[in-house]
Amino acid sequence: MKQKKDQVLVRYIGKPERVADLVNVNCFRGEQIIRAEDLEILSGESKKIVKDKNGAVITISRFRDILRVITAEHIFVIVGCENQMEVHYAMPVREMLYDALNYVEQVDQYKAKHKGDKDLVTPAEFLSGMKKEDKIKPVITFLLYHGSRPWDGSLDLHGMMDFGPYENLKEYVPNYKMNLIQVNGVKHPEVYQSDLREFFGVMKNAGSLADLEAYVQENKERFCSVEEDLVDTFSELLGERKRLRIVKNKQETEGEKIDMCKAFDELEERGIKKGIVKGIAEGKASLIAVVRAKVNKGMKAQEIAELLEMDEKETEHICDLIVKYPQKDDVGIAIEM
Repeated sequence: MKQKKDQVLVRYIGKPERVADLVNVNCFRGEQIIRAEDLEILSGESKKIVKDKNGAVITISRFRDILRVITAEHIFVIVGCENQMEVHYAMPVREMLYDALNYVEQVDQYKAKHKGDKDLVTPAEFLSGMKKEDKIKPVITFLLYHGSRPWDGSLDLHGMMDFGPYENLKEYVPNYKMNLIQVNGVKHPEVYQSDLREFFGVMKNAGSLADLEAYVQENKERFCSVEEDLVDTFSELLGERKRLRIVKNKQETEGEKIDMCKAFDELEERGIKKGIVKGIAEGKASLIAVVRAKVNKGMKAQEIAELLEMDEKETEHICDLIVKYPQKDDVGIAIEM
C-alpha cells in the first residue's frame, strides 16, 4: 500500500510543469524563472565505489524519488524531490548523503573528462583531477512530507546534535538544512501556477468535509476539469480509490473531462455515511436513538441539527434513513450498504 502511494506521488510530482512550479515558488518566491522545458531528467540512482585502507571495496548507493537538472540560461542547478509518509528523525543525515553523492558524481565526471583529454598540468590539478575553473552544480532537495501528524523531527543537522555547554562548537561544525514541505500544511497554495495549487489546497482542507467542500466550491472553475493523474493521486492519499475510480471511469465513458466537483460531491456523501458507521461501531448508536425520538415528535432535520449542534447534512441523512427504515437495526444496515 505504502509503495503504491509512493509510485503515484512520484508520477504526479515528477511532471516537468510541477517540478518547475515547485522550484519557482520555493526558490524564487513565485517568480516564473524556471519553465518545464528547462528541466532534464537525471537518473535517480547515485553510486560511489571506494576502497578502504585494506583494499576492501565499499559501495555506497542511494536512489532518489525525483532528480532533475535545470538548464535555463545562467541557472545550473540539480533538483531532487523525496516523498516521505512517516516522520524520519535521521532525515537531515539521509538527505545530506543524497546531496553529497550527487556532488561526488559531478567531481568524478570532471575527472573522467580531464583524464580523457589529458589536459591536467599542475600538481594541484593532478591531485584533485579538476581544474581551478571547474564548477559543480548546486544540489537542492525538497522533502514532501505526506504524513497526517505534524513533522516533529529536526530540520537541520545541528538539531540532531548535542553540543552540551559548548554551543560555540556550532561555528566549526558545518550545518545541513532540509527544505521541508508539509503537504497538508501549505499556507498559501494559491501561489502555485500548476495544479499543485489544487493538490496542496485539497490536502490542506482534507481533514474537514465542510472545509473541503468550501474550498472546492470556491475554486470550482479550476476543479471542473483536471488531469487524470491528479485524480489518481487524490484517490491514493484520501483513501477513496474505489469511489474516485468509479467516478473517473464513468466520466471517461461518457466522453467528459474529469470533473472533480462531482467526485468530491460523492466523497462528501460517503464521508457522512462513514462517520455514522464509525459512530455505531464505537457504541454511539444512542445518537441515532435521540434523533429518532425527535423525528417521532415531528421535529424537522434543521431543528434537530440546531438543537443537538450537529452538521445539518448529516442530520438530514440520518432523518431520511429513520423515516425509510422504522426498525432501529435497519438504519445501521442501510448506512453500511
